[in-house]
Amino acid sequence: MRMDRQAMLRCMEVVAEYRASGQRCGVWAAPHGMSSHALSSWCRHEKEWRAIIDGVDVVASSSSVKPKGFVAARLPSHGAANSVRVELCAGATRLDMQWPLSHTRELAALVRELAR
Repeated sequence: MRMDRQAMLRCMEVVAEYRASGQRCGVWAAPHGMSSHALSSWCRHEKEWRAIIDGVDVVASSSSVKPKGFVAARLPSHGAANSVRVELCAGATRLDMQWPLSHTRELAALVRELAR
């Protein structure tokens, strides 16, 4: 279902009002007679609607497209690397280490534990 220009403008006004309130989606939506699901959907579509109204190519204006799936890492071609440098930062804490490529399963386990 494609929305007409007026419907997009109305939705964008509601999104602007919500964002100006500084409230959380669920807190703001209920007193304004809408579901938080609908409001969050409108927030996600706002950039696309703005591009349509402004006459900008929607595909070209979508610069925040996130890659999906596997992203390959490239290693330098000047020889076989036998370790990888790992740098983790969390607040004031920084961990910097060299990890042998022969033990990648252990590295994955460590990263999973640190993420908890």
